[in-house]
Amino acid sequence: MSLAVCVAWAAAVVALAAATGALGISRNDDWVYYRVAFATWQDGGFAPDPYTRAMLVGHIALARPVMALFGPSMLALQLLVAVLSVLALWWTYLLVRGFLRPGLALLAVATLALGPIYAGITPTFMTDVPTFTFQSLALLLAARAMRERRLSRAWLAAALLAAFAGFTVREYAAAAAAAIVAAAWWRVRPGTSAPTDPATDAATSRSDRWFVVALGIGWLAVAAALYLWRTSSFPGPSVALRLLPDLADVHLAGRAAYTMALLVSPATIYVVFRGGWHLLVRHRWVTVVSAVLFLGGTQVMNGVFLGNYLGMRGSYTGTVAGVRPVVVTPWVWSLVVAVAVLSAVMAVVLAGAAVGRVRARRLAGERAPRHPAAATLTLTYAAAYVALTVTLAIFTTSPFFDRYFVPVVPAVAAALLWAWQREPSLDEERWPSRAAAWGSGVVTGFVAVVALSLVVTSVQFDAAKWRLGTQLQARGWSAPTIDAGFEWFGFHQEQPIDPHPRVLPGHPFWVSRVFANPRVCVMVSHTRGVLPMSAGDVVARSSVWAPLGGTFDLVARPVDLDCPHERKP
Repeated sequence: MSLAVCVAWAAAVVALAAATGALGISRNDDWVYYRVAFATWQDGGFAPDPYTRAMLVGHIALARPVMALFGPSMLALQLLVAVLSVLALWWTYLLVRGFLRPGLALLAVATLALGPIYAGITPTFMTDVPTFTFQSLALLLAARAMRERRLSRAWLAAALLAAFAGFTVREYAAAAAAAIVAAAWWRVRPGTSAPTDPATDAATSRSDRWFVVALGIGWLAVAAALYLWRTSSFPGPSVALRLLPDLADVHLAGRAAYTMALLVSPATIYVVFRGGWHLLVRHRWVTVVSAVLFLGGTQVMNGVFLGNYLGMRGSYTGTVAGVRPVVVTPWVWSLVVAVAVLSAVMAVVLAGAAVGRVRARRLAGERAPRHPAAATLTLTYAAAYVALTVTLAIFTTSPFFDRYFVPVVPAVAAALLWAWQREPSLDEERWPSRAAAWGSGVVTGFVAVVALSLVVTSVQFDAAKWRLGTQLQARGWSAPTIDAGFEWFGFHQEQPIDPHPRVLPGHPFWVSRVFANPRVCVMVSHTRGVLPMSAGDVVARSSVWAPLGGTFDLVARPVDLDCPHERKP
């Protein structure tokens, strides 16, 4: 895969947003980041709103030179993130190419690029893409540091510096640093640097291990200092610890598993049709038990996926008042869930087979092989990132969304493909019939079509909300009194955020729980749902086309007839 392919993908995503009117407007949670960035550009310093959970320091630092050239421009900052998305894909490909064949490396990266989240989040000012970019760079630099038998200390330090840059954007990048330190410590174990000279090998290994430990402790100390400064100087939403998980946490972990399974399904479905079904049959008890568990989970859990971008009701469609419409028809969504279940079962069997090989080798007294550094890093990072995010979600009150998995999807996909590539029992079963190849393409194509439909619906929906807000402002309502959805209302408020709950019947949370004493004169909503008692007649309307769910409308109604400066249509 060339860099040009990544550029073409990003250009297509940006062009789609531009064609629908979703470029140059606030989307999703990025309204709060625009507020902080533009305030920084105007007043200097760094003063995030108390609504912000992310570290954000590095995010604003990236924005400052762009704003120095173009001013407080949403479009410029969105294009910055689009450029970073290209680098993240390219660097990730270079990393996994270190242990996968070119076609498999491309597939690992495509699992993210063709999914429903990355294309939706790229033309925004969200933090997920920049932190992914820094983490992919960190892992690539670390692979360079561990490529030879002797550890390159300079490259390792550069890798941890890149991981720290990712941490300054969003704290989950600590997983990359942990993976780099753990992988480096393992790679310089005795017997690896100079196997033919035991004395030199022991001294080198001891010296390198002390260096790795010291570097890791130093990284942790600086990161902890930054985190304490950020949380003490600019307190955000309170996060409490929970010592004992409850049933809701079990459901959350289950939804995380289904979400990850669907996101990596292009890779796992490829494996199923390329001989993986032999593994499913060979390990039939694991297959049956995991299939029963995953199928049963879909029937008892309140929602199969984590949500945010991936859902039957679309991406962020709850960001206007009213009942969210179904944007993917139920029978199509049932097929999506079925693909997730099959993907999860295949992933469990692949992981079980890999663990079995390691256990058999240890029982036979064989020395662990020296895998490519990129493989060690990718597997360690995948485990560290998933463990960190899911553990924090279970044992704290911090919310957990599907987009948090963006950085790790290619790593998990690459790990599964590598396990399949190394499975000795499939040496004669990897190249099936043309019909099987077509089957893999059809299922993967189905997942890609559903993802594209979600992205198309999302950009239209975001553009429609903003367009209605602009129309209402042109008709005489002032921007801060227009509730044209989560992004419009949050971005246009002139008052600071004051996240204390208030009783405002019929109003959504961004009106009732984010700002002190807001006034709403006109509200954009879905056509169904509970609205304020004072809601008047529809004064504006916009339609959104969902390719797999039909068309739904957004409508605007006055909700306060005593608002000043209102010019009635």
